[in-house]
Amino acid sequence: MAFFVTIQFLEKLEDDKWALQYPACIPSDGRRLLHDVANYFGLAHHSGGKAGKTRKTMMYPTTQFLEKQEIERRRLEKEQDKIREKFKN
Repeated sequence: MAFFVTIQFLEKLEDDKWALQYPACIPSDGRRLLHDVANYFGLAHHSGGKAGKTRKTMMYPTTQFLEKQEIERRRLEKEQDKIREKFKN
């Protein structure tokens, strides 16, 4: 449900002064879809909190929360480096 509401909301936006935070009750499959929607619309996004009941997802324009985006970019780079190292040979 959050997936469809989000798409309708994003299609009607006219500015970039907003952010959406989704409740922790959305399961991991739902969060994955929200990340896919954010990618499709060219938005920044992240999930935070411990796995399970407290994990929340946010999406927002790339002009918002620049510091958080940099932190997420570095975290993803570290994950990619670990994977490269693991499968290097």
